[in-house]
Amino acid sequence: MKYLLVLLISFTFVLPQETFAQKKKHKLTIKISNIRNKQGNIVIGLFRDQESFDAELSAKEVVLDKRDVRNGSISWTGYVSEDVWGISMLDDEDEDGEMNFNFFGIPREGYGFSNYIHSGLTRPRFTDFSFNLNRDLTVNVKMQYM
Repeated sequence: MKYLLVLLISFTFVLPQETFAQKKKHKLTIKISNIRNKQGNIVIGLFRDQESFDAELSAKEVVLDKRDVRNGSISWTGYVSEDVWGISMLDDEDEDGEMNFNFFGIPREGYGFSNYIHSGLTRPRFTDFSFNLNRDLTVNVKMQYM
């Protein structure tokens, strides 16, 4: 028993501290502007990499009720771990949880990305809208409609 205790204590000092450390969290505020009406929800997805963005598997999802929109704007604040993040959002006017497109493939609902104004009909790359969260940060997103 004494041998086991000594072994456990020695492993505590041998293993790297990162094994036990959690990533620091920072306050993230997302300010969303240019919202065209108060119908539905704003769905915010926080992504960590291109693969999760392509698969539409956000690490964190936040749904904001658009009844709280004032002068075309709404914001959200939360604590998020220090990492590289990308924010994508949908103005889900019909509350079906997905982007709707017209016959030509043009979005019928609004969308936005962190610190990025998207142009064109293809999805942006994660690197287009990603940022390093290493301190408290405010990110501005302007909703776009086609």
